[in-house]
Amino acid sequence: MAQIKDAFRRFDADSSGHLDQNEFKYLCAYIGWGEEEAQAMIMDLDQDQKEFQLFVGHMGGLQQLFENRRKRVANKNWGEDPPAVVEVLEMNVMPENGIRLLFGFGEDKSERQVVPPSWIFYDSRDSEVVAALREVGILEEQQAFWASIFPQSEMRAVAKLVPCQRQALAHVRANASVNHDKALVSVRQRFAELGYGEEQLQAVLGWIQDLAPMCVHVHIDNVGRFLETDEFYRNQFETGTSCGALDDGNVIRKGWEKELFGGYYDEAKPFERCKYGALSVMNDYRGVLSAYQYGDSYLVLKDVRLRTTFAATDSGGIAGSRLAVLDKYAHVLEEYSDSELSELIEVAVANTSMNDTGGLQPKMLRGMSADCGGEWITVGFPDLPQKKGCYYFEVELNRGCMAPQVGFLSNRFVIAPKTAGYTGGVGDDDDGWAVDGQHALRWHSGNKMPWNRYWPSAAHNPKQLERDVVVGLAIDVDSRMIWVASDGEWDDEKTPTFGPDAIPKGLAFYPAMSLRGRASFNFGPNFKNKAPVFGRRSFASWPGMPDGKVRADVPIIGDENNVGIYKEIQIHGEVSLSNNVQRLVANRKYLDRSKEQRSWGFFIDNLGAAEGSYGRTGAEKGMPVFTQRTGGHKLLHDASKKIWKVVHPDRPDEAIAQAPAKDGQIDPPRDGWEVPEEMRGYVPQDIFQQGMKEAGISDADCKKLVGVLGKDGKVCRFRGKASFHEEWSKLSSEKNAEEAWEACVTVVQNKLLKDQGIPNGQVVETLHPYPAKSHSWTKSVKFENTKKLEVTFADNCQTYDSCAYLSTWPWIYWGQGPFRSFTDGRA
Repeated sequence: MAQIKDAFRRFDADSSGHLDQNEFKYLCAYIGWGEEEAQAMIMDLDQDQKEFQLFVGHMGGLQQLFENRRKRVANKNWGEDPPAVVEVLEMNVMPENGIRLLFGFGEDKSERQVVPPSWIFYDSRDSEVVAALREVGILEEQQAFWASIFPQSEMRAVAKLVPCQRQALAHVRANASVNHDKALVSVRQRFAELGYGEEQLQAVLGWIQDLAPMCVHVHIDNVGRFLETDEFYRNQFETGTSCGALDDGNVIRKGWEKELFGGYYDEAKPFERCKYGALSVMNDYRGVLSAYQYGDSYLVLKDVRLRTTFAATDSGGIAGSRLAVLDKYAHVLEEYSDSELSELIEVAVANTSMNDTGGLQPKMLRGMSADCGGEWITVGFPDLPQKKGCYYFEVELNRGCMAPQVGFLSNRFVIAPKTAGYTGGVGDDDDGWAVDGQHALRWHSGNKMPWNRYWPSAAHNPKQLERDVVVGLAIDVDSRMIWVASDGEWDDEKTPTFGPDAIPKGLAFYPAMSLRGRASFNFGPNFKNKAPVFGRRSFASWPGMPDGKVRADVPIIGDENNVGIYKEIQIHGEVSLSNNVQRLVANRKYLDRSKEQRSWGFFIDNLGAAEGSYGRTGAEKGMPVFTQRTGGHKLLHDASKKIWKVVHPDRPDEAIAQAPAKDGQIDPPRDGWEVPEEMRGYVPQDIFQQGMKEAGISDADCKKLVGVLGKDGKVCRFRGKASFHEEWSKLSSEKNAEEAWEACVTVVQNKLLKDQGIPNGQVVETLHPYPAKSHSWTKSVKFENTKKLEVTFADNCQTYDSCAYLSTWPWIYWGQGPFRSFTDGRA
């Protein structure tokens, strides 16, 4: 079957037609099996993949085979159990001859036909998904695999793409497929030169394909309020703002996108153009550090992976051939530096490990982060202290560690994670004993004492260990003595590393270390070096500890400082803030802000003259009062109506906006706000009828509109759940709803001008204040057939400076060319 063959090819790395043990081992790791399960299922597959087909059938089909991977992807990208997959793509192993259908033609005639399973659709939406995936270059035989990995929301998001977006994706996928295959040979060779093999390469490609977080960095201070009020994350074509290249008309960006996407966005609407983000290849909790120019907080996206393209750098000005799609990425990987690849491999392998990550883990005892890979912290096992006996364990410090202090803590040690006042590590107070071979020191009570062991530092960075080091630690609790070994070389039995003079009586001890970098505890039984033999002492493994190594760091989390430049992504189609954002990760600075940096106020957006910043200015009936800083509007609590409302100071009983108050809360809600229907647009009923007549609407249709939208002699654009746009769409008219409503507005304007004694006047809308663009601050307005012009400036008219002028030019055609006269007036 085509679907099974496609799944087989994804793990047949050498295209040999069968899976060798290493390839099958990676398949097991990919689907989430442990070492024992993998060893039990090792097999040698024949050339035509029939054995693999039987294996898939035994597992219950492709969806069942990849169930663990699907759950892992969902937990990573959606933060929850995965929704159901698209049922049309749920392909179990079926008879090779397909599915037999029976067609009836009347009472006496019927026909049978056998069709491929891929022809059977669950509903019309699923057929649209299949067609959309095909249009972006994902063929039917490939779709079953993706449906086994991603939930239906990811698949159906592709069906929402408009033609230009589908064509752009198909264009990139076609090029990426060719370039990926070409690059694989050289990428494999490079991995080998770095000391890695096929298993690590496939782990990296699988990490990029399924799991690496996709982020959009934002400045919360600038866009936070828009994220609350808008439905979508918008690109610079819509907002007119950018932290990157920006010019009039986005000419530069248009040129870049033409090259990247084959010109398919040339005629696209602003909303249809792609949005840009970064791939968090290091899985760093801080986001993508090299993308901080776009914001130090970030959105983590979901349901966008199949419609995203990838680059190894900023895509500005690069060739379109350098873009990739999620499963065709080798040519982009080829652009990574050696150091980036090494760090990426460690993160990818940790996230594709067959080993169970559960079980006992060291606890964070001090420090501001849970990962010692990014910060200097203290970790240990305070729940397993020992008051008597002799014990031995090892600590393996990886190359690149910084300032490691390895040893023991007592049960009196103050555990204070994420507490700024407690930053000392093992040996920095009376309740710790540690060695630091990087500086040939012993640490206790904050005192540094010489030690006769030394761990060399790297030449390129003296703060980092040059090589891996194995530290052996033995303790005789009853005799109050600690011995430490460096790579199997022990301190003398008679002169322990720490003796009774440094260790008080009556304490319990547990293993711990402080460091920045990668390291692990090893509690046996397979130690690197043997436990010491000191007299009659027999050193046992630490009670309660798991066998083998226990990582002190968090290997699934990497350090973005190891990435030279962010790995850009381009998301095609909408980025809905409600449907495509898993979470917003705010920068730590917002948590650490001191009180003098906080305003405790609110910002109100999209409310005309009432929008802006509101600060606390008092209280009424036990509830705070907020006043607009630049206006005078107030934000008040109305206990009788159980609402919060925004009011004008001269009309406190008329709510400009209101929201239900929440029980037990003394602050205004951040959602649920509504404005009066009249504030969303209305015209008097007689004006509306005149406007509809000029728009060519019959009296009967006009009456219908008034019946739905009219009230108290007014016709509103919104009335309850009804809207003028929706009601207009039910009528037959050449004009659209905007043009029809504009006809009503024009009638109102003409009436106002007539009432002011200027029946032949015109109302002209201009942007104000004008955008501050250095090359031109000029705004031109043209009046047709005007005989007289009178300009009146309002009292509150403002310009950017005192050098602004109003100029008028009457154009008179004279002879061969126009004659121009003008008058200037200061604004």
